[in-house]
Amino acid sequence: MQNPLIVDLGTGFLKYGYPKQSTPKIMPSSLPSHGAHKGDSYLVNLDATRIGKFYPMENGNLPDSEVLKPLILDVFDRMAIGGFQRVATELQLLVFSTVDQNRIYDVCDELRELLGCRKLLAAYQQVLTLLFLGKHTGTVVDIGHTVSMITPIYQGFLLREHVVDTVTGSLYVTAALRRLFEEKAQTSSSYSDYAKIATDTKAIEYIKQNYCQVRPNPKDKKVPREWQYRRKDLNVSLGDVPWKAPEVLFDPTLIGIGDVGLIDAVVDSIEQTDMTIRRELSNDIVLTGGGSLFLGLRERFEYELKRRLPHLPVNVYALEDALTNAWSGAAALHRPPENR
Repeated sequence: MQNPLIVDLGTGFLKYGYPKQSTPKIMPSSLPSHGAHKGDSYLVNLDATRIGKFYPMENGNLPDSEVLKPLILDVFDRMAIGGFQRVATELQLLVFSTVDQNRIYDVCDELRELLGCRKLLAAYQQVLTLLFLGKHTGTVVDIGHTVSMITPIYQGFLLREHVVDTVTGSLYVTAALRRLFEEKAQTSSSYSDYAKIATDTKAIEYIKQNYCQVRPNPKDKKVPREWQYRRKDLNVSLGDVPWKAPEVLFDPTLIGIGDVGLIDAVVDSIEQTDMTIRRELSNDIVLTGGGSLFLGLRERFEYELKRRLPHLPVNVYALEDALTNAWSGAAALHRPPENR
């Protein structure tokens, strides 16, 4: 494909652009919701940008072509791709690893007809992530907004039967933060201040992005820093909340969710594979996705996995461009070698 439009359907954000660009444009997915969130009350309306929105990849599966059509047309509008240009456009979508290949072919054929573009291909995000790193074998841990995928890849081939998914995504850290501040509001003399934070979506998101860190060693319960959250109407101590909230990634039951944590999911995935390739899969474990950006996460993964897989070599890598590396991997494949 020559200079295709590359679209990465994520669980939190959609990334799009041309290979010649160094980074993609990013926007939240923007289809009208087909129904309100259900389940744990702490997960309802946690992210203001998601109210009235529908994220195509929220459940880790590729939706119908009719559902995708308005979203891709929105991308065309943002890229100023008109009618005649659309006919000549080559489109490449990145999709999650659990999507059956036959289903991908069907959706791509239908979507190409609906959009009126010349060619449409799909690629697996996790394989592109490894290729971007110059690797062909390893385990990709894609920590998304609402779902995380653990994908073993051997010599460039995705081992579909050993993919493990869990609904443990970064949204649960948001949920844990809200619950922890609600608990503080009930037990602290600064009741009104903590109650304000617990009901303020922007404050919760700011604290998650700027303060939350993962304990490299879960046995270390000390609070290394005494953070203060300050704004015009508030000045409160965060205590150990920024350290406690990310623990939900390893134990979702902390907020009443019955799915497996990330470490259990990785161990399950690797131990399901043939014994002859497990060493290679554990030797290159790559953390990616927006939920992998917490400081200390890589160190915690190595600590936990070395404890759980003592018979295997464990090396964990965290990507600085974790939000966009799959898109960048696809873009790099379409650039001239001298420009990669």
